[in-house]
Amino acid sequence: RLAEQGKKYKNIDSLKKPELAGEFYTIFSPEEVLEIAKDLEYHNLFNLKFSYKDRGATLWDESYDSGSPSIKRSVEEFVEYLGYYLKQDYKTTKWNLIDIGMGNAQPVKPLVESEVIKSYTGVDISPNLLDIADKNISIWNPQIKRSKKCLDIEHFRFITVGSETKIDYSERNLYTYLGSTINNQDNRTEVISNIASGLDKGDLFAFSFSLDTDENKTALSYNKGKGISERQMWPLRLLGVDVEECLIDLEYKPEINSKVKNLRLDKDYQITFQIEGKDRVVNLSTTKPINIWKHYLISLDQIIS
Repeated sequence: RLAEQGKKYKNIDSLKKPELAGEFYTIFSPEEVLEIAKDLEYHNLFNLKFSYKDRGATLWDESYDSGSPSIKRSVEEFVEYLGYYLKQDYKTTKWNLIDIGMGNAQPVKPLVESEVIKSYTGVDISPNLLDIADKNISIWNPQIKRSKKCLDIEHFRFITVGSETKIDYSERNLYTYLGSTINNQDNRTEVISNIASGLDKGDLFAFSFSLDTDENKTALSYNKGKGISERQMWPLRLLGVDVEECLIDLEYKPEINSKVKNLRLDKDYQITFQIEGKDRVVNLSTTKPINIWKHYLISLDQIIS
């Protein structure tokens, strides 16, 4: 009898086969569904970028003021210096601002309100964040020309984006990639290369990141973090993962010079994705945690090379 109960427990509680709701396929494009499935299957990874879509955009916007004070302060100082630099020749040069991974656009508000910016283009994977940023820009500067591009900068080369914002090639574009988003990306070099492909003579690319210093290494090693946010949980729930039952591991990995946050599953999962009319079955195990966040430190040598 105990053996039968053990079998029953194992069948029900040690393996879950969730059915993905239609909402999942509405929020994520077929290409994104395939990327999510392959990341989970081959890398035990759920890419943080997908958490900014749909309700994640509102959650991020609402939590912006409670974000890392040190990162916000450094970005504010950087933008202040950038604004001072641009104003040196604003009487002869007006800039088209291309704001990449802009969130709610709050970091570039001082630039948008200044007289040096003639147009604003938001670029993000999340159409919902693009809408939030566009609304903010319209309030901060109703006269500025606005546009938005929904694309994945990990897979998109910017070679045509810059020319689309210019009336003629005498104009100059300012590309911004602010915050520490680039520190969360595995393919950092490729992302920078994708953006740089859009630069023309006289354009400027301004971005901020966490530098590889002893001070930042110490901060990453001892910062215990805040667990997992609702913004990170909601897409995992759509996958059928019982997030509240899982455990969080947060640690610094010196071998990759990154802080990582992993989700230790409460049970095994077998998730079936519908991709181009075919089933793709992905098995997730309690023995292999799912990475949901990374924060790499980046050296100047890496950026220059």
